[in-house]
Amino acid sequence: MKVTKEILEDAKNWYLEGNSVRKIAKLIEEKYGVKIGKTTVEYHLKRAIKLRSKKEVMAMKRGTFLDEKEIVKLYTKYKLSLRQIAQRFRASPSGVKWILLKNNVKLRSKRDGEILRKGKYKKPPFRGTLEEKAYLIGIVLGDLHVRMRNSQFTIEVNTTTTRKSMADLLTNVFSKYTDGTICYPDKEKGFRFYAYLDKSFDFLLKTKENIQVIKNFKRREFLAFLSGFFDAEGSIVKGSKKSLRYEIKIGNTNKQILEIVQQRLREMKISASIYRYSRSGKSHYLNGRKITNKKEYYMLEIKRKNDVLTLLKILDIKHPEKVERKEEAIQFFMGKSIVKNYYFSILYNRLISLKKPLTVKEFAKINNLNYFAALSYLRYNAKRGFVQKVGEKYVINKKGRNFLTFYRNALTFHNS
Repeated sequence: MKVTKEILEDAKNWYLEGNSVRKIAKLIEEKYGVKIGKTTVEYHLKRAIKLRSKKEVMAMKRGTFLDEKEIVKLYTKYKLSLRQIAQRFRASPSGVKWILLKNNVKLRSKRDGEILRKGKYKKPPFRGTLEEKAYLIGIVLGDLHVRMRNSQFTIEVNTTTTRKSMADLLTNVFSKYTDGTICYPDKEKGFRFYAYLDKSFDFLLKTKENIQVIKNFKRREFLAFLSGFFDAEGSIVKGSKKSLRYEIKIGNTNKQILEIVQQRLREMKISASIYRYSRSGKSHYLNGRKITNKKEYYMLEIKRKNDVLTLLKILDIKHPEKVERKEEAIQFFMGKSIVKNYYFSILYNRLISLKKPLTVKEFAKINNLNYFAALSYLRYNAKRGFVQKVGEKYVINKKGRNFLTFYRNALTFHNS
């Protein structure tokens, strides 16, 4: 049968409304009582208008067999996840997502999804000791953000970190006080952490707003605070292989906190210095991502051996990597690492031979060295300050004698 202008005009309108060629053939039969094949309809439409591509056809067909109203209801009212809805309809999560976006439904964030998955949290009031309270204040001031939720009944603590060990520590610390701890990898190859606490934890919020309360901590409370602050921002740094020291460093953008810590340490006869580590606007790269400092970053540093050892012994650090580093540093200072160091053992024996002044030739003979090796060794250690040249001879100086005492004490401890 010949396709009239009237039939063709209707076919064009039906096609532009989104109907398929097969559907248009049925509509023509219903309206005009004329049976026309799908191929014939497609032939005439091609000559009249541009037809949809296969990609456009597939996009239009996507989700058409699903009940859109029911999907929207399940997602918005009953809070089902994309996966749960997809399982109900035997569809893919991406298909369900497409329908929701098509109906202008705002999708939940990953964090909101985790909250719904875990359900309502048990958030008991804070009943810990003053030391526990101080530790939490320390770790929050170091690396976390705190805010009161809109309900006015929940305190939210959150942060991002690049280290899984830190994320695990935060989870372990706050799991003691709430079921509402959430930690998951983010897009920047790091981790996002959230904890939802009872409103009795508002002391974390108050301390953020008034850090002067740290000054009023008693000694045990201050050490607990400093342990938490150190877990968040501190590090134990070892010098070169030939160095005789470990150093403690604590960094933060809030210089005032570091100054309070410095003052409290000074009261404990521990010397600490503060300097600007990096200026605002300075950039560095982390995991291939450029990071620009929004604020100036300051560093509190403790270098003296006795001060470092004293502080490490009294801090109750919980960060697993830092606990390991702490034990390593204490063992080093107490001698277990020193006596195993080949360089130190050689230095000890050769300095003993320099208790009386020796020429290069005499030093070489006593220590089984050739003349030039002995000369090079003496010059190097004179530069380092362990020996000094007196005329044509070399002799141990005060720093060298201090090393002998230090090494002897390490030997005594190691062998005891």
